[in-house]
Amino acid sequence: MAVRCMPTPQVRTLRLAAETLGGEAHLAQALGVSSEQLARWLNGDTPPLEVYMAALDFVARGPHGEHPGGESKHKKRGHDR
Repeated sequence: MAVRCMPTPQVRTLRLAAETLGGEAHLAQALGVSSEQLARWLNGDTPPLEVYMAALDFVARGPHGEHPGGESKHKKRGHDR
C-alpha cells in the first residue's frame, strides 16, 4: 500500500497563491525567485519564512488586490480623486 503524504501548509499556501496570481510564473515573479526554486518549494522543500508570509499575503489580498510587480489585476474605479 502506497503512503500518500499530505501537502504541508506551506505547499498548500504557495499553490493557492499561484492560483490567486494567475499561475506559477506570476508567483515566482512576485516573490522574486526563479521558476525552478518555486517548483522545489511546491514539491515539498520548505520555503523561507519570508516567502511563506508573502504567499499568505497574496492569498489574503485575493485576485483583485494589489500585488508586487504592477497594479491590481482589476483597476479600482472611483478611487483616484
